[in-house]
Amino acid sequence: MSTRSVIHSSLAREAEKRTRRAEAQDVPEIKRARALDERASGDWRAADSKLVEVVDDGWL
Repeated sequence: MSTRSVIHSSLAREAEKRTRRAEAQDVPEIKRARALDERASGDWRAADSKLVEVVDDGWL
């Protein structure tokens, strides 16, 4: 395993630990960030669907 891979794995594990700790503490910022992410994902899917419709209709 390369040094870069080891560092990346270590950073990923540390980020996961911090996330689990924050979730266990029921941090409001984590909840808010998740809600915003879910809303943005829904908005993105809706916009993507609309774009597909426009392309299918021959507008683009």
